[in-house]
Amino acid sequence: MGKTDNLYRTGFWILLMFVIFSYLPFRLIVSEDVSLNGKVWIKTPFRPEKGDYVAFPVFKENRYYRLFTDWLLKRDVCDEGERLTVTGGNYFCNGKFLGKAVETDREGRKVSHFVFNGTVPSGYFFAMGTHPRSYDSRYFGFVPKYIAKKVLRVF
Repeated sequence: MGKTDNLYRTGFWILLMFVIFSYLPFRLIVSEDVSLNGKVWIKTPFRPEKGDYVAFPVFKENRYYRLFTDWLLKRDVCDEGERLTVTGGNYFCNGKFLGKAVETDREGRKVSHFVFNGTVPSGYFFAMGTHPRSYDSRYFGFVPKYIAKKVLRVF
């Protein structure tokens, strides 16, 4: 068996693995974002529940990310049917403190806050990152569950 045969055989296996993995419902995500602890994630086909890490496409116009092209990784911190309250830029879910919204972005520009007091609507959730300056639901509001996928942290 020559080098050419080994090269073809190796190429065949690489191509076969690529085809197989491209049809699996799981995807590997490598994130450089400091919004969550973790750099490598596996996106699953499952719908998120409260406490899950989630991935979803940017679905509202903003100055930070490209619409429907960029994906955000966050955590479902307040789920449908729970009570979200906002007081002076502080966010609470069922009375538990979630975090505070910042007044300006990293470049000093004023940012608008999502203001809501009431029950999280059915089919939606409130998402947050772990970093205090994370671009999350404090600024763009509820995330529709139908666009979000549960993700698992690899490391």
